[in-house]
Amino acid sequence: MEVVRSQKQALSYAASSDNVSTIPLYRTPPTLEVRLDDFERFAVDRLLVLRGISDALARGKKPDEMEKLVSDLWKANMRHPQASEAINKDIISHFVLRLVYCRTEELRKWFLSMESTLFRYRFRVESSHVHKALMTELGIPYKGVTNEEFMGLKDKLGLVARSVGQTPPTSNGSYYKVPFEEVPELVASRRVFIQKGYAYVALNQVVSFVVPHFRSELSKALVITNRKWTSMIREQEKDRLTPIVEALSTSYLGPDYGQDKALGEISLKDIDQVARASFPLCMQHLFNTLREDHHLKHGGRMQLGLFLKGVGLTLDDALAFWRAEFSQKVGTERFDKEYAYGIRHNYGKEGKRTDYTPYSCQKIILSTPGVGDHHGCPYRHFSEENLRAALGKMGVSSHASDDVINKAKSRHYQLACTLTFEALHGASCDAGINHPNQYFSDSQKILNEKDNGPDVDVYCGDSVYTSHDLIAQEKKQGQNGALNKATDDLDEFWARLVALTYEHMGGEKEIELEDVLQFINNINGCTHIRHIRFPYYQCMFIATCFVVVGFGTHVGLLFRVASAGVRLTVSYSTLVLMEEPPILYKAKEDIRGFH
Repeated sequence: MEVVRSQKQALSYAASSDNVSTIPLYRTPPTLEVRLDDFERFAVDRLLVLRGISDALARGKKPDEMEKLVSDLWKANMRHPQASEAINKDIISHFVLRLVYCRTEELRKWFLSMESTLFRYRFRVESSHVHKALMTELGIPYKGVTNEEFMGLKDKLGLVARSVGQTPPTSNGSYYKVPFEEVPELVASRRVFIQKGYAYVALNQVVSFVVPHFRSELSKALVITNRKWTSMIREQEKDRLTPIVEALSTSYLGPDYGQDKALGEISLKDIDQVARASFPLCMQHLFNTLREDHHLKHGGRMQLGLFLKGVGLTLDDALAFWRAEFSQKVGTERFDKEYAYGIRHNYGKEGKRTDYTPYSCQKIILSTPGVGDHHGCPYRHFSEENLRAALGKMGVSSHASDDVINKAKSRHYQLACTLTFEALHGASCDAGINHPNQYFSDSQKILNEKDNGPDVDVYCGDSVYTSHDLIAQEKKQGQNGALNKATDDLDEFWARLVALTYEHMGGEKEIELEDVLQFINNINGCTHIRHIRFPYYQCMFIATCFVVVGFGTHVGLLFRVASAGVRLTVSYSTLVLMEEPPILYKAKEDIRGFH
């Protein structure tokens, strides 16, 4: 870290004993000369911490989980071998981000909330000596509780402690007393004992009245910083700091996801099945629109084109792909004249020869699609009805869709995408989805891991298949032979099962997945179950299933649908077949709802 300062200044920031707080209150900007690259790098490191906190809060993490998360984020991004350097980085990064986030009310609100949360969890792990030092510095009128006073109130303090699930106090050092108006939150929830205008606050409750003081000071400081920024700093630093400051609030901080060598290339013959299995909703929407309308406006071409480049579509295949679609509407000659240049330009073969990278979630969310545009983030730009329909088409269950839509309504668009990913893949994504190509990469890794699972015998009627044999035959024969036979058997099985459910329900309503599962659960006489696994095939129906066998008459199935299409087939996944129930009906063409 290249910071120019005097030794006296550096030492003034470092903590020299347990009685001095290692958490700055950020009241005065440091009088240090900071190199421009450090100016930006420190801010990015702190921003990673704040965004991690924001994601965790949106996910509803519990206080203990948040405390560990904040500690891990801080260690990963803000540590330095030298204490003085670490504190300098802490102070500098805060003031840089204060500049970044002072500029609008929305930015100030977010920064104030995240910094207050960061302060809360850093404060919680500090010692009582540090707590006292910070309370004194903040000017909080607290007093210690004498031993005589404590003994007189011990029983009452114990009653309050037990009522909120805390351990009864054992010594006077366990409490501070402050004017009751300093702790309105604790008073409102009846978590403190009050006498003669003072609230008796336990050590583990101190944070409740310290954080509001910190938040109040920071809120006022942000307003003052905004005035200075608009009146003076922005113009003075327009050629140096202003571009950095204005870009940081919307910057993407992860990998650029240029063409991913680790995943290899995707071919045109596989692109439809890969799109159904591993494209995020924003890219599936563009891809399907292109297939249906044979045209996309510029914003859509850029968003989808760079994404396809990132997932491994070569320039030659990209030209062939776009030409095949656009030529159906504008003709091959016009495509070559008006559109082919833009594709070659995205791959760095025209113009400035810039090797463009795919759009991040942040960039997509902030885009503003116009009439006739299809780019942008569906979680932000779709109506609730359209979003629910799109999620259902992907195979997201109604319950999971409710969670996704609630997050989208709360403007947690990336978390909504993360929940979609988890619902479809049956796997957690703790890091969150921050880039469409990250979604694709993580999806492919999960699906490939499933494809390389243990070899399992597959029973379909009188036929027996081995999953690894099927995979080998698929590679050798494509979509012919034993794999086709196996999937045809499963198509027939599922069609007959859905038809039976339809008949059982009187044929008066559309069939939902939950209806089929409930019906299977109630079938009598189905005791023979085979656990099967199929390799990748068509990607129209992917499911993960957990089997509960009740010996005799009861079978329970819990499905986690990962992808759905027009026709029922099987891929990459674990399913269950049972011997035929006593009565099975042929499939009916009018069965709807189970796509």
